[in-house]
Amino acid sequence: MAAKRRKSPKRSRGKRDKRRRKAIPPLFLDESVASPKLAAALHGIGFRVHLLTDYFAKGTADDVWLRKVGRNGWLAVTRDRDIKQNEFELLAVQQGKVGLFVLRMKKGGVPVWANAIRKAQRRILTIVETTPVPFVVHVTASGQTSVTWSSISSGLTPGAV
Repeated sequence: MAAKRRKSPKRSRGKRDKRRRKAIPPLFLDESVASPKLAAALHGIGFRVHLLTDYFAKGTADDVWLRKVGRNGWLAVTRDRDIKQNEFELLAVQQGKVGLFVLRMKKGGVPVWANAIRKAQRRILTIVETTPVPFVVHVTASGQTSVTWSSISSGLTPGAV
């Protein structure tokens, strides 16, 4: 009869404790990317998704929906590259404490956008965990991200535009 094997008191290196990540807030897709196909693709990789058209009419001013996104603690996704150049929209990002992700690709559609977000998913989660809102992050087609504006990096406080 074989002797019982004793367990080592030392933890195996293969069973590292993974850092507990907080749940990523839902994504709000603005009119420029509000597609049921994109919502389904993002849901398929673990995101909760809201479409602008579920809450507002097409053509709703950005500063209106940005405030709702901030109140609900959601993250916004847009293709509007000029959003941080518009004083009212930037003020809405600041005051609403919005985390805004801007898709920086000239061509493509739902498959390209979904793939970019999929590739950037880990980086997006890290940004959400380490960068206080408000912030603006650019996401490229290859999934690269860069924080292009935040209240900390700009030295601005909400309402100081």
